Amino acid sequence: MRLWGVVKGARALVLIDSGSTHNFIDPRLVTKLGLKTVPTEALQVMVATGHQLSTKGFCPKVTVEIQDLSLTVDFFVLQLGGCDLVLGGSWLKSLGTITWNFNTMSMAFQLQNQVYHLSGLPPSPLQVISDKSVRREITTACSLFFIQISAISGSPIALQSLPPADLSSISSPDLAALLNKYSHVFSLPIGLPPSRDIDHRIPVLDEAKSISLPPYRYAPFKKNIIEPMIKESLAAGLIRHSSSPFSAPVLLVKKSDGSWRLWIDYRSLNRQTIKNKFSIPLIDDLLDELHGAKIFSKLDLRSGYHQIRLHPNDVFKIAFKTHEGHSEFLVMPFG
Repeated sequence: MRLWGVVKGARALVLIDSGSTHNFIDPRLVTKLGLKTVPTEALQVMVATGHQLSTKGFCPKVTVEIQDLSLTVDFFVLQLGGCDLVLGGSWLKSLGTITWNFNTMSMAFQLQNQVYHLSGLPPSPLQVISDKSVRREITTACSLFFIQISAISGSPIALQSLPPADLSSISSPDLAALLNKYSHVFSLPIGLPPSRDIDHRIPVLDEAKSISLPPYRYAPFKKNIIEPMIKESLAAGLIRHSSSPFSAPVLLVKKSDGSWRLWIDYRSLNRQTIKNKFSIPLIDDLLDELHGAKIFSKLDLRSGYHQIRLHPNDVFKIAFKTHEGHSEFLVMPFG
């Protein structure tokens, strides 16, 4: 939305742009008004044309008067086209709830217990020209864009995002049916994963040497957390009781959501493991292969651990010990 504003008594064209992350001011206006700038690390900005520009400083506390609103805003200095100032997301977020009306090109919001209404400039009339006129007017090669806007519904449509942690109250029958059809994909796995062509092996430098470390001490309340984890893994068939000469200590690691994860300290075993030198693809090569691609897909696993079976001959090597006893994993663990 474009509207006229005033900066230090000079008229300035202001663009209110919700697609812009920051506020920007054109360097020509900065020079014209003698505004104070301070050096700052250059900010890389992707503009509407697809080009990337760098900011050339920072203008703090610039007072802008727009209709009956007076505001003081910080601006990054950036070469702009078609306007003098851009008020972006950093300013719009400070307004709270905003009511937009794109039919009248206006916006309304409440600031310091006062309701403000800002009216934008009417759009410039579009002139329809023929293809012959285009060929006559354009004498040099350039890029043209064709945009077709079609109204698919005459009634307002409200879009609401579903909370990621609770899909029990899904209002869309089609989505609910889709999730029910593939419920086995979203449910937690029960039992061991299937044996595949290659199960995980753990070759060590000295097969005759066992690696056994005493268990770590941990606070009593952590025992109450570890015990149900062990019982759950036993019930799921991921671990079994062990009499292996190998033994690794365990710790509890707090996750970002506040819950706990059982972490097994296999560092001593890792030091004795013969490293697999199978090369992984170079990231730069993978990025080069994406050149020209237009459609991208993403695969995210429901569970990131306990998905690969261990070779039966190596299960005893990843035994671990807790205050409840000695166990060993049948799958690759977290550790």
